Amino acid sequence: MVPETMKAARFYGYGKPITIEDVPIPKPQKGDLLVKIRNAGLCHSDLMVIDNPESPYAIFLPLTPGHEATGTVQDVSEGVTDFKPGDDIGMNFQYYHPCGECKPCTRKIMARGCPTNRMHGFTRDGFFAEYVVVDSKSCIKLPEGMDVAKAAPFFCAGLTSFHAVDGCGLKPGDWIAIVGVGGLGHLGVQYAAKMGLKVAAVDVDESRLKVARDLGATLTWNGKDLADPADFKKETDGGVAAACVFTDSQLAYSTAVQILDLGGILMCAGLPDAPIPVVPLQLALRQVRVRGAWLGSPDEMDKAISFSHKHGVVPHTESFTLNQLPEMIEKMKKGQFEGRMVVRF
Repeated sequence: MVPETMKAARFYGYGKPITIEDVPIPKPQKGDLLVKIRNAGLCHSDLMVIDNPESPYAIFLPLTPGHEATGTVQDVSEGVTDFKPGDDIGMNFQYYHPCGECKPCTRKIMARGCPTNRMHGFTRDGFFAEYVVVDSKSCIKLPEGMDVAKAAPFFCAGLTSFHAVDGCGLKPGDWIAIVGVGGLGHLGVQYAAKMGLKVAAVDVDESRLKVARDLGATLTWNGKDLADPADFKKETDGGVAAACVFTDSQLAYSTAVQILDLGGILMCAGLPDAPIPVVPLQLALRQVRVRGAWLGSPDEMDKAISFSHKHGVVPHTESFTLNQLPEMIEKMKKGQFEGRMVVRF
């Protein structure tokens, strides 16, 4: 039986501490699911809300942060036919009741731009809570055998890194660089290796490069040694066909462009605050193509999650309690973490 109240993290504004409070459990509307959260991950994007004095999301405060989670369905509302209580699911945080008729909605992946849509953890209460109400259309059932208590990182980091690698459109045997082997990058290495690509992992942290080797990277390279990329290009047959950047470092983006082969793809998944250092001359003379990767639409989740389960992609996680969320945020700010930090409920 569902209780009347739950524990939830609450954020009231920049410079104010995250608090853990007892709040009422939300009530589902038509088409919604009430979900008991089992596993919720902290993402660098959460700092856009929590640690940004000029956050565009401040008008939606106070709210519960968090946008990467898995859980178990507790109740279904009117109009829901694809889910039942007891189903283990993952959620795409970007979508809560888009109208389905406006121009962004007709473009599917852009429905998050719908005026009526809300995004969990940004413009609507997120997942650092014991329960959440979600739009059933934004959810999928987990594959049989996937552990709901460990799968949260797939629903932001996993979806983003899978679509980044897959979106390059490479064929087995092609070289791909994974630049930044952190929360997203360690998954990117696995996806690329499982797709049969030759992976060149680039980072400035030797411990993360070791992780990359363990996860299937063919080549690892310390970014501090890439001022002259000539040796790297010799090792990769003239440069990589694509470089996926999974960090917000300006240096990482500058490095990624230098190690591309002619006609190579710069795939942007890391989100720096400033413009990335790509000059038109590189685009014109070397035919460098610039693309971006994000979670994708709910319709695109199944491909990524099914691939992850079938090929044994495993997120590296460090577990915490909800009361430790402030500690997690401080570790995120200082870069003192490996893989993904998650709250286990």
